[in-house]
Amino acid sequence: MRPDSQSVAQLDDGRSRWEFPVDVRPLMACLIFIAVKLATLDYRFGDGNAYLYDAYLLTQGALPYRDFLHADFPIQIGILAFLRPFFTNWVMGYHLVPVVAEAITAYLLFLILKRRGNAFAWLAPVAHLWTFTVLSTSDFITGVQITTLFTVFGWYLYDLGYTKITGVAFALSFLTKMYTLPAAAVFGILDLWHRRFRRALQLLAGTLTTVAVVVIPLLVVTYEPMLEQTFWLHFKRPAGLDKHEILRFFLAKEWALVTLAIPGLWMARKEAQAWSFVVTALFFLLFRDLYFVYLDFFMPFLVIFSLSALDFLWHKKGNFRLFAAGGIATLAIGNVVSDYSYFNYFQKLGHFSNAQDVASAVKELPDKFDLYGSHEVTPLVALLSGRNIFHNHADTNTQAFAAGTLDRAQLSEAAVRAGIYLIARITHLPEQGYLDVGYQGYFSPERMQDSCKRVLTFPSTSNEIDNQIVVYRCKNQG
Repeated sequence: MRPDSQSVAQLDDGRSRWEFPVDVRPLMACLIFIAVKLATLDYRFGDGNAYLYDAYLLTQGALPYRDFLHADFPIQIGILAFLRPFFTNWVMGYHLVPVVAEAITAYLLFLILKRRGNAFAWLAPVAHLWTFTVLSTSDFITGVQITTLFTVFGWYLYDLGYTKITGVAFALSFLTKMYTLPAAAVFGILDLWHRRFRRALQLLAGTLTTVAVVVIPLLVVTYEPMLEQTFWLHFKRPAGLDKHEILRFFLAKEWALVTLAIPGLWMARKEAQAWSFVVTALFFLLFRDLYFVYLDFFMPFLVIFSLSALDFLWHKKGNFRLFAAGGIATLAIGNVVSDYSYFNYFQKLGHFSNAQDVASAVKELPDKFDLYGSHEVTPLVALLSGRNIFHNHADTNTQAFAAGTLDRAQLSEAAVRAGIYLIARITHLPEQGYLDVGYQGYFSPERMQDSCKRVLTFPSTSNEIDNQIVVYRCKNQG
C-alpha cells in the first residue's frame, strides 16, 4: 500500500490523473450486482420511507427542522429530491439509489488499488459487493451507502492530489451521516502531524466551505430546531440494541474479510486510512446507539486492507504466493457463505410487497383525513396514495418521542381532534395475548381506545414478528 507522501509525489507519471484502466472485470462485477438487485427489487419497510417523504416535502418548498423533523443534515434528502423527476411515477426506483451507490463505491475501490499498483485491484468490486453486509444493507434506503460513497471518493481524490475537492467529498460524507466525521478528520490531523501544512489547509478549506454552504443558511432560518434535531436528539435518545451482539453478528458474517484485513491494517499503520479506520472503530464502540447498518461504512476499509495484504504476499513470490492463493480462496468461501445466508433467509425480510394495495385502498377511504402512523409504513403509503401526512410527521421513530423531541400525548390529542387515518405495522395474535402491539411508541393507547377503530386490515409481508398492516380511523367524538 503506497504511503501518502509517495502517492502525492508519484502523480506526475505521464498519465492523466483521471485515466481509467481498461479492465472489464470490475465493471462487469458492478453491473451484475445492479442487475441481481434490480431483479429482486421490492418496496421495503424502514426509515427510508420517511426519507422519501422528506425529500418530497423538500421539493414542495418545505424546510427541514422548521416544517418537518429531520434528524440528519439534509444531503441525503437533497439527493433524493434531485432524483424525484426520474422516479415520480416509479417510487420503487428509489430503492436503486443504495444499490448504485454501492456499485460506484466498489468501482472506486478498484481505481484506488489499481493506481497503487495492486495486483488484485480487479477483485475489489467482487470482494465488496458480494459480502453479506453490502448485500443486506443495500436493500434499504438508510444513507450509509451515500456517506460511504462520498468517503471513498474522497480517498480517490486524496490519492490524486485534489485536496480541496477531497474536503468537499469528506464534508458531504459527514453531512449525510455525522458518524463519519472522525474518519474524515483524521486525514487533516495527520497532514498537520507530518507538517504538510498546505495540504491540511486545502483540506480544511474545502471542508469548511462545503459545511458553510449547506449549514449556515439553515442555521439562519432554523437555528434552534436544527440543533435539537441534528445534535441533542442523538444525545438524549435511549440506547438501542446491544452493540456487542451487533459486532458479534458482523464478525460472524465477515470473518474472511476481517481476517485478511488485520495484516493489511498493520502494514498500513502509518497511513491516514488505517488511522481513520481505528478512530472510527473506537468511536462506534463508544457510540450510544449502534446499528448493524452503520457497519457497512467499514467495508471499503476492509477491502483495501485485505487486498493490500494479498498483494504484499503475491509480490514476495515463492511460497508466499501460496498464502496469497489461500487468502483469495478464503475470500471466495466467505462470499459464498454470505451469498447463501443472504439469499436463503435475510433477503426475504422487511418486504412491503403489498404497499400498492394498501395505498390504493387508503386512497379510496371516504374522509379526507391526513395520514399518520409508523414511519416505516405511512410515508410510503402517503406517496403512493397522494394523501398528506398529518403536520408533516413522516418521521415517527420512537426514539424521537423517547428523547423528548416529540410529545406523544400532545401529538395524539391533536391528531384525533383533527381526524386522521392511523397506519400501523402491528403484531396481532389474540391466541398468544398480542393485541395490536406496535403503535404504542408513537400514538397514545388511550386515544386509540376512545377515538380509533379499524377500517382496513392487510397481511404483513415482512416475514418478521409483525403480521398485520392496519388502518384505523381516529376522530375525537367529543
